[in-house]
Amino acid sequence: MRPRENISTAANSSQNSAHRSLPAVGDALRPDEIFRSLIDCYPEAILVVDPAFHILIVSGKAQQLLMTADSTGKSVFDFLEIDHVERFRQIAAKSIEDGSANVECLLLCANGARFQSVWRVSPILGPNQQPQAFILRLEDK
Repeated sequence: MRPRENISTAANSSQNSAHRSLPAVGDALRPDEIFRSLIDCYPEAILVVDPAFHILIVSGKAQQLLMTADSTGKSVFDFLEIDHVERFRQIAAKSIEDGSANVECLLLCANGARFQSVWRVSPILGPNQQPQAFILRLEDK
């Protein structure tokens, strides 16, 4: 039988080799990459917008509907026809209070097509309970 020190050393050695097979911390997915892959895997169209309603992330499904190469940084109002910008601000405020809210509007595609749509607006709140972003998920089109 080996002395206790050697057993401990052997255990540490096998743990170290097990850890070597895992991705290094630098190789692991970052939270933004995890969030992005989650958005892309969702079956409905999703837009993530900042509090000023500029597009941060577009899911693959939403990209297909918008029919534009890159909508990142553009105003959500370039693609969603809402009668008044203030109405959308009220819906965003309601989503903060209630957890989510719906907005009916026209979806404007780059090819000129327009579709009636319903989007669920949900806030992403920061530690101070202020909105950091909003997720818009297409409910119906």
